[in-house]
Amino acid sequence: MTYYAVFDTDVFDPEGYKEYQARVGPGIAAHGGKYLSAGGDLQQIEGDWGLHRIVMLEFPDKAAFESW
Repeated sequence: MTYYAVFDTDVFDPEGYKEYQARVGPGIAAHGGKYLSAGGDLQQIEGDWGLHRIVMLEFPDKAAFESW
């Protein structure tokens, strides 16, 4: 069963984040995962979540996510 992971993150070190981005993508792919969404323009419809940067990943199953 497909497994989705959703993260709300904030970037405090833009240079360090660039290095992280370059390294994390291949690791996600190596475990069968792919990005569905990463950043972009966010619009909060209701509530007080206080969104920063939403990242959504898809993995073939929970075991693949956990092995990542």
